[in-house]
Amino acid sequence: MSLHPRFRLIVLSGLWMLSCLTVAHAETFVSGVVRDHLTGMPISGADVALVRNGIQRDHATSAADGSYVIEPYLPFPGSTFEVYTTADGYVESHKVFDATSPNAHVDVALIETATIAGTVRMPGGGTRANIPVSVAFQLGDGTWYQTFGSTQADGSFSVNALAPRSYRVCSGGIESGALQQCFDHLDHVSASGEPAFSAVTVGEGEERTGIDFDLDNGGSISGQLVDTHTSSPLAGYAADLQLYDAAGEFLGDQAFTTDAGGHYQVRGLPNGTFHVVLASSGPFIDDSQVYPAIACDPNCDPLLGDLVTIAASGDVAHIDFSFHPDALVHGKVVDAADGAGLDGVVVSAYVAVPTPMGTSYALVWSTTSHGAEGAYELYLRGYDVAEPYYIAAEPAAPFFSTVYPGVSCTILRSCIGNGVPLSVHPAATLEGINMTLPTGSAISGRVTDAASGVPLLAAIDVFDVTDQAVWWGFTNADGSYSSNAFPAGTYHAVATVAGWPFACAVYLDRPCPAAGAPLSSVNPTPLILQTGEVRTGTDFRIDTDKIFGATFDP
Repeated sequence: MSLHPRFRLIVLSGLWMLSCLTVAHAETFVSGVVRDHLTGMPISGADVALVRNGIQRDHATSAADGSYVIEPYLPFPGSTFEVYTTADGYVESHKVFDATSPNAHVDVALIETATIAGTVRMPGGGTRANIPVSVAFQLGDGTWYQTFGSTQADGSFSVNALAPRSYRVCSGGIESGALQQCFDHLDHVSASGEPAFSAVTVGEGEERTGIDFDLDNGGSISGQLVDTHTSSPLAGYAADLQLYDAAGEFLGDQAFTTDAGGHYQVRGLPNGTFHVVLASSGPFIDDSQVYPAIACDPNCDPLLGDLVTIAASGDVAHIDFSFHPDALVHGKVVDAADGAGLDGVVVSAYVAVPTPMGTSYALVWSTTSHGAEGAYELYLRGYDVAEPYYIAAEPAAPFFSTVYPGVSCTILRSCIGNGVPLSVHPAATLEGINMTLPTGSAISGRVTDAASGVPLLAAIDVFDVTDQAVWWGFTNADGSYSSNAFPAGTYHAVATVAGWPFACAVYLDRPCPAAGAPLSSVNPTPLILQTGEVRTGTDFRIDTDKIFGATFDP
């Protein structure tokens, strides 16, 4: 019987498809042996990955005899297949192989990595930890590929996992406060503007030692930072000095903190002509500037500033910066009982921040009240004054935290939004933002293990006589805690130790009630607090080996 040509085509097509599927699902694999390039010895424990078109398909680990097998492997004409091999102490290898036939055999010879080590001595001969050491080699396009190490406290460094080749090795730099130096040249740059260096060549498996550096101070820039509003030097002010070349290319930066007179000095700068940018995150509208005194926050274009010329090992003095608050808030913090000023109260500005969970309040800036009048002055930066903000006083107990103009509460974050938000304009000064703080009561104490006396991490909850929570917090590392202020009255305190099974107690050494039962069911000791009282010694001694419950026998 002969088939109609149409049916014969269908049958033949089906057989061809079946044949293709059979080939595609044949048991095929990639195998080979991983050996040491120099000795030829097998390498066990190497990771061998099969990669197709940049995507890892599978991997295997070489056996004791160096052999590996990756299966199944599907031949795929026209695809790029590679075997990537890694092993501790060896340079990663990747080999392309023929993917047109099954059962490919790919042997791998791994090259042992090299190490470059030495010592970095700071100017004057001392040593320091975390001084950077860069090891770089040049790629075919002329760019440099770098890997980094850093010194130990004794100045020693070791950069390993290097492929055998020639490297440029350098240490120091602006960030470290010493002039960058490349082995073994004292000068940072050559006449062409490129680093001057002698190549350090390492062979396969070689540890090259004695790559030492004696760094120089180089040039420096010094000056003073001043608050123009108070005409006072900014003592202990943290900032970052950034150096750019004449074309505006970033060269490096160095962080510093001013001394008592607001002075700073950054060292380790190369000789040449540069632009200088000072960046900080203080309470000033112009806390980032291009020298001389050109405000540039948030985006600083160094080319807007003047050029500063640094001579070799010389100091460029009087690179000064002065800062201006954008807006000021003045007021007083006083005791509601007698109107006396309160010294040392933290006064902060908050802004409302919408979130998917509702409105939260972000801290903008803080200051502290001072003197017999409890006066404060709060700076606001330029980006703060674009939206309303809330002023809050956060005193120590027994005074209540208070949001302007007079909203008092135990948990400040819960009541900031109940205050009156204020708006200011750039260069404005708001006067008379005063807050009167009422007096409450508070408790403090420690939570310790009953047997050993070891301090415990615990949650502390304070409840009123109706079992409503009025305050909660956590113990410190030494087991101590101090509550915020809450109204005078009668309370119960509960300490719950973290962990499972947990331990829980009601002051004084009573069990925690069973689920759903009131605190009164365990006959706890009441805390009867008067206005202005901070009850110390509200301690808990908890048996952490026992789960307290309603069956606890006093």
